Amino acid sequence: MLVPCWRPMSSYRESRLGHVALEVAVGGRTTTGAGPVWDVTSGTVLWVEFGGEVVHRFNPATGHDDPLGLPQPVAAANPRRLGGLVLTLRDGVAVLDPDGTRRWLVYWAREGVAGTAAAVDRAGRLWVATAGDGALLRIEPDGTVRLALHGADVSAIAFSPDAGTMYLADMAGEFLVAADFDPQAGEVGPRRPLRPARGGPSTLCVDVEGSLWVTARDGSAIRRYRPDGSPQQAITIGGAHPTGCTFGGTGLTDLYLTAAPQRQAATSSGPLLVIPDAGEGLPTPVFAG
Repeated sequence: MLVPCWRPMSSYRESRLGHVALEVAVGGRTTTGAGPVWDVTSGTVLWVEFGGEVVHRFNPATGHDDPLGLPQPVAAANPRRLGGLVLTLRDGVAVLDPDGTRRWLVYWAREGVAGTAAAVDRAGRLWVATAGDGALLRIEPDGTVRLALHGADVSAIAFSPDAGTMYLADMAGEFLVAADFDPQAGEVGPRRPLRPARGGPSTLCVDVEGSLWVTARDGSAIRRYRPDGSPQQAITIGGAHPTGCTFGGTGLTDLYLTAAPQRQAATSSGPLLVIPDAGEGLPTPVFAG
């Protein structure tokens, strides 16, 4: 297993790591991927079609991608401890049981409000961001909901390796944001700007060293930052705009990216890419409901 040696740098260094465009059939359509999550229970990548009503499950071992159609737009899909998925949809959060039964766990159905991002903490709670009202919700396994933050345009949520810090991508403020986090109580402390992100950070994930991997709304690179926000590395993705990231594969050393194809590029790639041996990620928690 090859694990790169990251050297402290005062500015970005360009990476020589290459990416691989995975063969994913989407019915001949050009589509943008989003919200990748590594499902540790099945060894697959969950991802969604940006703005669409389809969840995909890609199996790296077989190369097979299994799409699942839904009745409304889906922003994220996360694995459940009881099997199936928990889905962040336009009108609320639903659970999908292993037998295919869908039922609402949380239902808001308000005009102009939609789920945008989701993450599961170490205790198995689901954190969901919504657009239109700028809310960050904490959802317990039994469906109990608490408003954790308000007034933030959150497009991604992640946690430090020790679970003591919550990271948010604030699209409107164009900042990476950090907040102290109590993993036992699920309480979020005051937010503090961590790093400006020109164009607005769109998604992020965290590796075992506590570094943040960040994609930007209008960028063609994924960037790695230290926990204090100082830059480490930039990996340019040819022919695509990265829209999401998650570590997966054997040893969690492969970095999976969803992407939007660059139509002006000679060779565009997307909606799912992988950078082999990019580092080492953290196991993805599963929703306890």
